[in-house]
Amino acid sequence: MNRVRLASAFSGIRKTLLGRIVTVQEMAERGYGPSNKGRFGLYVNTLVHGDLGITVRTTAVRDGIEFVEDLLVCRQTADAVAALDRMILVCVRRMIPGAPPELEDREIVDVVYLAPPRIAVHALRRDVELLERRATGAMTDTPMFLTLKSHGQKAGTSISYYIHRPAVATYVRLLQNQPL
Repeated sequence: MNRVRLASAFSGIRKTLLGRIVTVQEMAERGYGPSNKGRFGLYVNTLVHGDLGITVRTTAVRDGIEFVEDLLVCRQTADAVAALDRMILVCVRRMIPGAPPELEDREIVDVVYLAPPRIAVHALRRDVELLERRATGAMTDTPMFLTLKSHGQKAGTSISYYIHRPAVATYVRLLQNQPL
């Protein structure tokens, strides 16, 4: 899907999701129980209808928009910039911090289209280059946004690009006031 069509679809997706309370009961009705890893992300993906060619990532936030985890972008063999160009981030906040999983309702507090502006594209490409150099032992600079981590089930673990947690908020701020 091209950026213009996705930007157009994003407005509707944001309107549908923003402020929605995702309850444990409604997830259970769709087959997602407290023991399902990633259940909120899986459930939120079902709320985004249509084959838009997008990736929906869900992340937990605290106290406003304080990100609590690294953000998965794509496998190391894929293009991180292209992956972000078609990615939407759904930020969810626990309604009752510290609640046990069976009482873990969450509110969708933000929905962000992660397509990188031109300046971020340059930084992301540089990060990829730096991470490739790190593999050869020639790393001297620190990447601005990206890191590499293992991802996947134990048997099929692969290496993926992530935006490291401290940089997620900075990346999202770069997107503010950008034309879609």
